[in-house]
Amino acid sequence: MADEPSERPAFLAYGLRQRGHAVWIVDTAARALDAVQRYRTQWLVTNVALRDGSGLTLLRRLRQSLPVRGIALASVDVDVPFMHAAGFDAVWIKPLSIAHACMSIERLLGHHPSSSATTGSVAPKLARLPT
Repeated sequence: MADEPSERPAFLAYGLRQRGHAVWIVDTAARALDAVQRYRTQWLVTNVALRDGSGLTLLRRLRQSLPVRGIALASVDVDVPFMHAAGFDAVWIKPLSIAHACMSIERLLGHHPSSSATTGSVAPKLARLPT
């Protein structure tokens, strides 16, 4: 998960870990690139705007060598259809509750038959880098 330093990623990571997901948290595109390549994660949750680049650019770069699926963390003014067209498998609008994120992940993993206009299909592994 690549997001700006705050309590939000830690709370979200906690909720995801409680449900059995491996989660690494980083705060820059460079660290996210390193983490995904090192740990061979299957998907990436990334803020649209990181301190050192865009989440979309990061996702596209990773996809040149790995089959990574992407979830965008975005503000309410983001164009969700554009984000899907640009390559994100899902878009999560901030602020995001742990419950919503976990339910969304279950849908993304195919554990629930319902789907949402802001979700797509992704594989079940997130990543957290040691700090």
